[in-house]
Amino acid sequence: MKVLITGIDGFTAKYLARHLVAEGCAVAGSYLLEGEHLRDIPAEVTTHPLDVTDPQACRRLIEEENPDVLFHLAAQSAPALSWVKPQITARVNIEGSINILEAVRNAADCRVMLIGSAEEYGQVEPDEVPIDEDQPYRPRNIYGVTKIAQSMLADLYVRGYGMDIVTVRAFNHIGPGQSEDFVVSDFASQIARIQLGLIDPVIHVGNLSGKRDFTDVRDMVRGYWLAAQRGEIGGVYNIGTGMGLSIRSVLDRLIGLCSVPVEVRVDQDRYRPCDVPVLVCDSTRLRELTGWAPKIELTLTLKDILADWLNKWQDREDGGPL
Repeated sequence: MKVLITGIDGFTAKYLARHLVAEGCAVAGSYLLEGEHLRDIPAEVTTHPLDVTDPQACRRLIEEENPDVLFHLAAQSAPALSWVKPQITARVNIEGSINILEAVRNAADCRVMLIGSAEEYGQVEPDEVPIDEDQPYRPRNIYGVTKIAQSMLADLYVRGYGMDIVTVRAFNHIGPGQSEDFVVSDFASQIARIQLGLIDPVIHVGNLSGKRDFTDVRDMVRGYWLAAQRGEIGGVYNIGTGMGLSIRSVLDRLIGLCSVPVEVRVDQDRYRPCDVPVLVCDSTRLRELTGWAPKIELTLTLKDILADWLNKWQDREDGGPL
């Protein structure tokens, strides 16, 4: 099985690549820029530079690799950053998706896996939780709007051209190696610096009242692959644990792993212009189709994330790269 992953240098894509290599797939991937972020890509993966906003480059890569399955993970994936860089978010996530779909339509015969987000659902009422795939769209950030556009493009290309496209909607997923643009990794990075004595024992936070469904990224990519193997053409599949936790409770668990006292200080500058109170997943459709279920306990995930940041900040103090 030949698999191509766009955005191979991204957090989730690296875990997906490792999983697919372990499953015996021949894996190739695209990245935007050279740099240290490429160092964790498995050695078995063939890599290519690619700007997904370049339609000709997308077509050349897909013609060259001619994959059986294409996972489109190249994206601006941070909801908070989408408020700061709305134009880039829209261009990469919408125009980039069109370029990939057009390239496949004209140059390959493969299954396309599009990666959506719980942010598409946005504002939900209490009686709409947990959220299934039929939930109406009510996005509350620009990133969510771009992912809705991607979902609508998938439907158009399936209906208009008969393309083999499956969409997975990932709820919050976390793990070692995630950017500080994401809340749990941001908390862990601050706590690691506190524990190492690099900053004062104060963690700066935004809105802690939201409730989210946190899945270990290693469980998430198993779900991606199962959906790729068994998903129906045009199908949409939520992936998440089904367990909602307040962001405050996750922060408290991380602080409990720290060996020194930590003060929590709310910073209004960390609040988003518009936030979503609750995002909890109903993944019944995927579970019944594939048997997928999360395996990794949240406490282990948080320990792994904190350990990763402790190692990174210690390496930085010793003169190595972060």
